Amino acid sequence: MDYVRLGKMLSIGQYLALSNKAPRPNGGKAFIDFFLSDESMRILAKMGEFVNRKGIHPPLADADKIQAVEADDFRRERIRGQDPRVSETVSQIGRKSSWQSREFLPGDARQRERAYSPAIKVSGGTTIYLAGYGAFQDQAGKSYAGDFDAQVRLSFERIRQTLEKAGGKLDDIVTMTVFITDMANGTRFTQLRKEFFQEGRYPASALIGIKELARPEMMVEIQAVAVVD
Repeated sequence: MDYVRLGKMLSIGQYLALSNKAPRPNGGKAFIDFFLSDESMRILAKMGEFVNRKGIHPPLADADKIQAVEADDFRRERIRGQDPRVSETVSQIGRKSSWQSREFLPGDARQRERAYSPAIKVSGGTTIYLAGYGAFQDQAGKSYAGDFDAQVRLSFERIRQTLEKAGGKLDDIVTMTVFITDMANGTRFTQLRKEFFQEGRYPASALIGIKELARPEMMVEIQAVAVVD
């Protein structure tokens, strides 16, 4: 493996993180040796970066304990003419990481009861802006006019389907704005929302009463923002 080839394998963030720590003597060779060391893997792990060291000698002790990940999360690439100690690299090598973290600010008793967080702090990731979703009938054409519970559940299901196409899931939602045509259903909505989110990881939310929605049968509409890895 030569210095130029190794440089192309790393994202900018990975390269800078390692080059700041690598020893200066012997230039490129020293950097390659440092890249293959346990210390470089620990640096990348702390950044949330994942580098597959399978086949590298010596192996990193307890590598699976640094970050638990599924093997299917990686797209492995063979590097022709590489150093024999390096057998595989992962798909994230060669581009910036989208790793993200989030912090849910704990809510008070009322906020927990109504299934929302006062604020969520997110670093990194990719943002998905969702359109408003309401559901007065299902795909088969069955009407749910007047059935608030069914409209809420079907709205969340349609949001889930859209997020899945975009590479996300309901748990990735960080905030939502909910419009309902009868504020008497406000408490019921917060009870139903608990079916879709984990306690302590509720999205931030606003609940707004509105005179009418796009269709007279619609009783609720949900607009949301999600952040995915």
